[in-house]
Amino acid sequence: MAWLGAAFGAAGSILGGQSSQKAGKAGQMAKEYEASDLAIQAGQTMAVAERNALQEDRHAKLISSRLLALQASGGGSASDPSSVKLAADVAGEGAYRKAMALYNGEAEARRLGMSADLARYEGTVIKKGGMAQSQLYGLQGTGYLLKGASDLYTRYSGSPATTTPDYTYEGGSATDNAPSGVWD
Repeated sequence: MAWLGAAFGAAGSILGGQSSQKAGKAGQMAKEYEASDLAIQAGQTMAVAERNALQEDRHAKLISSRLLALQASGGGSASDPSSVKLAADVAGEGAYRKAMALYNGEAEARRLGMSADLARYEGTVIKKGGMAQSQLYGLQGTGYLLKGASDLYTRYSGSPATTTPDYTYEGGSATDNAPSGVWD
């Protein structure tokens, strides 16, 4: 009956290996899906950032236009030093806000892209882990079969598969001269 235990042990190891391999592939697929979703989010983030930058630019132009209209209605000139300074300040603030909108969007898109790359890497590691676990189960199954074969050989060959070494020497056995309590 030793062979039956070895056969069941080997079969269990093979099934465990197949299961580990499938789990590794499934884990990789899940990470690929996550990476794809993150890449889409990165693209959407850039689109929103570009839209926000255009809106900031439009807002700055509207403020400049309103400034000119108020100066003209008040009898002022667009070439007055205070008018020129105000127009430059508005244009500078608008350019700054536009650049910040683009920068923030690009930074978030970059972060999402790096997260996508990390998810792909994690998927590869999960798959390799499943493959390694599968190989381990394969070796374990081989061990079960070899153990069963060894047991069968020992049982039916008429001679023991292993021998016990004789630890005697000229003065007696190794345990004769040992301090008391060591080999007890």
